[in-house]
Amino acid sequence: GPRALLQSLREAANSIQNGDIVCIFAEGEMTRTGMMLPFRRGFERIMKGLTQPIIPIHLDRVWGSIFSFEKGRFFWKWPHHYPQAITITYGKPLPANTPAASLRAAVQELSTESFAQRRDEMLPLHQAFIREVRSHPFRMAMADGNNPKVSYLSALIRSILLARKLAPVWKGQEMVGLLLPPSVGAACTNLAILLSGRVPVNLNYTAAQDSVQSAADQCGIKTVITSRAFLEKIKVTPPGTPVFLEDLVPTISFSDKLVSTLQALFFPKTLIEWALGSTRTWTLDDLATVIFSSGSTGEPKGVMLSHYNIFANLEGIAQILKVDKDDCILGILPLFHSLGFTGGFWFPLLKGFRVIFHPNPMDARIIGSLATRYSVTILAATPTFISAYTRRVAPEQFGSVRYVMVGAEKLSERVAIAFDDHFGIRPHEAYGCTECAPAVTMNVPGFRAAGFYQIGSKRGAIGQPLPGISVKIVDPETRVPLPLKTP
Repeated sequence: GPRALLQSLREAANSIQNGDIVCIFAEGEMTRTGMMLPFRRGFERIMKGLTQPIIPIHLDRVWGSIFSFEKGRFFWKWPHHYPQAITITYGKPLPANTPAASLRAAVQELSTESFAQRRDEMLPLHQAFIREVRSHPFRMAMADGNNPKVSYLSALIRSILLARKLAPVWKGQEMVGLLLPPSVGAACTNLAILLSGRVPVNLNYTAAQDSVQSAADQCGIKTVITSRAFLEKIKVTPPGTPVFLEDLVPTISFSDKLVSTLQALFFPKTLIEWALGSTRTWTLDDLATVIFSSGSTGEPKGVMLSHYNIFANLEGIAQILKVDKDDCILGILPLFHSLGFTGGFWFPLLKGFRVIFHPNPMDARIIGSLATRYSVTILAATPTFISAYTRRVAPEQFGSVRYVMVGAEKLSERVAIAFDDHFGIRPHEAYGCTECAPAVTMNVPGFRAAGFYQIGSKRGAIGQPLPGISVKIVDPETRVPLPLKTP
């Protein structure tokens, strides 16, 4: 009750005056959403009139242990790792009169610092995929219109096959271009390029020819992997020397399939790379891809993303979306877009669930049927796309969808309400930029239970920073941080 609460605050203040250390969890309760909760102001009452410092502390990697609410329960779950590592990060002392909002911002910055300690659990992207294959080889990994079910092991075998066949084509080249829509072929080709020690660059087939040529020139691309059927549908001509996936199929022999299968099953990660012509020792700081702007404001600009950039972003997304092996995401965003490359391609493959590719995100009727057929649970799209789905997809076709994330443009309240009214699920707005690989902030579903209500989203807002990301609002001229608004 209130009397006991006031008594505890007085005892805490007296203890601090007597030279003791008092530890307070300023959120007041354990997070059920995976996001940091608002800080309560009880500590301000404790520190009133005192001069002792406040030490901000951040606990990382507790989420996923048995002492978190991950998967909707305490204790009765397996931790992610054995043993489960915990990172404790200490900040600089703050004045006794620091308000709750400023203290929370300081702890948020510590979360960014602590994320560097997760590197010991990360691998280069293609090596992490091999680790997933060895954990569950026969689990479904991906599908598209031509490939109804591709397992993790099958995806690795196909990638090794492609790398073996294309080894003479890209010999001596550091980067390889791709002109392919979201598909099983595009996913396996990206994997093949990385396995062979090269960097995939997915070219923007919606941009002008000059922009595509400029991107290829900047990366020194000589070979572009593409498809004859796809080239007939776009207006872009491949720069450099095009290699067509259809031409490779007749050249694949039984012995090629046998060798690729044996390598996928028994070769260690580094031996697979060596056998496919890789001469480098991959590190997390090596380049994973280059994502180019459209060139609408001049020369297209390439953003160089490392394996660590992308993997760290995936870790933050996974913490708040709470995915498991039964989840399924629609891969409808192009791989030349950072969210399509990170969220629609690597996110499902490295977190052990399914991705269903489709080349045209405006094919509302086909997307509705795919969502029903594969029990899609996660949809990442733009407001333009979900507006089309509201008009052309039957409500029951999205009956399995539990989370809808929209970005790339502002989500209007009209579009959000129409989608909610039609499908019974509120789309959640997010914000990202290619330089951040790309997710920065996200809205997530809140948590409701007897005695609990934790807010995960707000209408008209872009959400909270992901775990491992901190945000500052600064003066555009001086770059000095602006003061926080306090309630």
